[in-house]
Order: sequence, then C-alpha cells, then structure tokens
Amino acid sequence: LWASEYAYANVYKPYSLIPAESLLKKHFRLQKTARWSGTTPEKFILPSIERSWITGMNQCIKRHWKKEKQEIPILLWAEFLGYYISEGSIGNKGYRVIVSQKPGAKRDIIRKCLKQLPFIWKETDMDFYCDSLQLSNYLAQNIGLGAENKHIPIEVKFYGSDFLKILLMALQLGDGDEGHYFSISKKLADDVQEIALKVGIAANIVRRKSGLAPNSVNPSKDIYIVSLIKNHTHPRVN
Repeated sequence: LWASEYAYANVYKPYSLIPAESLLKKHFRLQKTARWSGTTPEKFILPSIERSWITGMNQCIKRHWKKEKQEIPILLWAEFLGYYISEGSIGNKGYRVIVSQKPGAKRDIIRKCLKQLPFIWKETDMDFYCDSLQLSNYLAQNIGLGAENKHIPIEVKFYGSDFLKILLMALQLGDGDEGHYFSISKKLADDVQEIALKVGIAANIVRRKSGLAPNSVNPSKDIYIVSLIKNHTHPRVN
C-alpha cells in the first residue's frame, strides 16, 4: 500500500510503499490523490474523412467527397468533450451530433462553448444539433454509441491536469452536481474516477440499482455514482 505510518502525537511518517500485512493493528493514512504531469497538446486535430460511392440510373457515375482535418483549441475541445460525453448522442442515420440540455443556466453555458466550434449548431427546445459526418464519425468511434457504452478516450486521460480539470467540470455540468457524477456506463465511471485522481480529487464509486439513484435518466439501468471528494483526501485508518 502507498501509506503513511503513524509516528507520534498526530505526526505521520512520509508516504512510502508498505506491505499490507505490516500495517495490521497499526494507525496509518492512505493517499487517495496523485500528482499528475501529463502533456496537453496545443490543438485537437479532428481527422479528415472521405467517402466514395457510385450513383446514377445505371450506377455509372462515380462520386467522391472529402472533408479535410480541422484544428480545434485544445481546452475548447476539453469542454465540448465533457458536454458530449454526458449529454450527447448520434442521430439521423449517423451524421447528426446532438447535445441535450433543457433551458436554463447550464444550457447557456453549453451554447457559448458550441458557438466557438467550427460547426453550424441549431437548437430545438431541448437539444443542440449539428450535421457533421466528420464529427459524428470521430465521436462514435472514440466515445462509444449508447450511454452504457460511453468512455473517455485513452489518449485523453494522458493529457495534463489543465485539460482534465475542464473536462471534469463539463462532465459534472452535464450529468452531475458539485460533488458527484452519474453514469450508467461502468467504464465511464472508472474513467471519471481516474481523471479526478489526476487533478487532486479523491473519488469513490457506488453502484445503485435502477430507479433508486438521483439524476437517473434511464430507470431500467443500474447507475454508477462517482463521489468527488476535494477534502479528506488522506483518510486515517485505525
């Protein structure tokens, strides 16, 4: 265990790796956060995409379409990614990107982010949406389809804490509150716990049966609640 043994008068020794059996019947502390030094790129590169097909009455006309790669400021991408992971979906035969949010302060914050992206967003009473095969293709492949399959891309979790803090903030705004994050995806709950750890926040995960958890948008699915703990990140064990 990475632990700190009790020394005397409420003073503990420096943290070190200690065999668990040697801590039996002793007082010690556990560290539930970490110092993370990942590297954040300056921009996110949305990959290019192209399609070829044959059309015409006799299938004799060849068509080709290509959308070049796009560069997006990396911290803007972090914010969008958080909103999409929490509130987003793919519709309209796979090319429409949807971000859902009811009217209110949260919707206004999301709108401000979306307007800065290089896509044309439209609104309904409950949703934002844009028609972009390039964006929807990336999100489907790297985030997952369906709420229960969503996750944070592996490479993103290796970015620096500046990126991860914004990502976590946006995730919470979409599907959480000040101290929690809610998801029906076990993988996403694990990912949120990992990035919380990397930005200095302790995180515990509890699984609740369907319909028994707050913010449960799908009562037929069990929900994972990630408790985000900013204080008491060095609990004592007696």
